[in-house]
Amino acid sequence: MTGQASLWRAEHAAFRMLLSMLERELAAFERGAVPDHGLMADVVTYLEQHAEHAHRLREEAAFERLVAHDPSLSILLGRLRQEHRVLAACAAELLARLGELESEVVVSREPVESAAATFLVYYRHHLAVEERDFLPRAEVLFTPDDWAAVFAAAGSEADPLFGDPPGHRFAELRRRIDREAGAG
Repeated sequence: MTGQASLWRAEHAAFRMLLSMLERELAAFERGAVPDHGLMADVVTYLEQHAEHAHRLREEAAFERLVAHDPSLSILLGRLRQEHRVLAACAAELLARLGELESEVVVSREPVESAAATFLVYYRHHLAVEERDFLPRAEVLFTPDDWAAVFAAAGSEADPLFGDPPGHRFAELRRRIDREAGAG
C-alpha cells in the first residue's frame, strides 16, 4: 500500500468514525431519548464541508489522472461523481431536518430518522466503493507525480476538525471525539 493511499484510507476511517457517532445519536431516537442535535449537525457539516473543500478536490484530481491512465474506468468514476451530488443532497436534507429539530416547531422524528439513514447508507457505500474499486487501481497506476498532484489539488488548508488546533466551529466535536477515544 502506498503512503498516499494509506493517508486516503486513514481519512476514510475518520469519516467512518464520524458516521458511527451520527448513528449512535440517531439510535437515541429509537430508545426514546433526545439525541444531541448539535453534534449531529456538526458531523454532517464537517463531512460535507471538508469533503467538498479538500477530500473531493483530491478525488476529482485523482479521477482525471486515473482516466488518463485507464479510460475504461470513466464509467466507474462518473458514477462516483454522481454519488458526490447525491451525498450533497442527502447532507442538505439532513441538515434541514436537524434545523427543524432545533426550532420551536414540533417536528416528527421520522423525517429526521429517514434523512439520517439515507445519508449514512449512501456515505458508507461511497467510501466502500472508493476503497474497493478506486484506490486499488490508483495504487497500481499512479506514479509519485500523480499522487503529488492529487494531494496538491486541495491546497494546504488545515483540517478544521482533526487539525491542531481544530477550528472554532468544530471544537466541541473534537472534544467529544477525544473524550470517546480516551474512554475506549
